Amino acid sequence: MNKAAIITAFLVLFSGVPTVAQTSLPNMTVVSVGDGDTLRVRNQQGQAITIRLGCVDAPELKQNPWGQQSRTRLQQLLPVGQSVQVRQIERDRYKLEFRLSNKKRPRNAELKANRLQA
Repeated sequence: MNKAAIITAFLVLFSGVPTVAQTSLPNMTVVSVGDGDTLRVRNQQGQAITIRLGCVDAPELKQNPWGQQSRTRLQQLLPVGQSVQVRQIERDRYKLEFRLSNKKRPRNAELKANRLQA
């Protein structure tokens, strides 16, 4: 393999090009927080959608005290009525996975930084 091909492959792999198709959706409004990685948002048509934060695996509510602490922190980061930008990452067998942000800061990363996930 020649040097140009190796450099090109390296640039493609590490250029930040998403490897999973991402779909941007319009701003939505937080309706409720289920646990530390699941919440409901309302779209512009008034439909409530349950979503799961991508790349976050928070404890379940029954896993005391961590589940409740994780939920409380997500409620602080994304209070009811907060407008959020939603970007679909993938759909798994349970729910849609999304990346959320408000004020230009990804909230998924915020939860990970606070270690409020498994």
